[in-house]
Amino acid sequence: MITCYTRRMKKTVLIIVSVIALYIAADLSLGLQYGFDLGMGDSMYPTSPDGGWYFTNPFDTPAAGDVVAFRCMNPDKCIKYQEIVHRLVSIDPDGCMHIIGDNPKYNWDPNYCLYPDDIQIFGVSYPLPSIF
Repeated sequence: MITCYTRRMKKTVLIIVSVIALYIAADLSLGLQYGFDLGMGDSMYPTSPDGGWYFTNPFDTPAAGDVVAFRCMNPDKCIKYQEIVHRLVSIDPDGCMHIIGDNPKYNWDPNYCLYPDDIQIFGVSYPLPSIF
């Protein structure tokens, strides 16, 4: 009985590890930018703590109020980080996107503007609940 359970358990673990390996291989080889992202820093607190996880969906079209994952393409506009998860506050008619963090302890510039040429948006990010 224990041997049968152990075999099933090993098979289940092997399947799970294989699926994760395939996902990572597809993500790396195809350049897919979706899945689970780890937030570094406390800029999105209280929405997500430092080290909080996000699920990024590339098929959702970002709108004002959404949390978005993006890559900075213009180092003159984005300081410190290459890939960022922040909130899209508003979009001006000229395409200017106001994207800032949620943490009120930082003095976010409400006029901070990123244009589509400045960034590559991966999709809408959804904070996952913390289990710790």
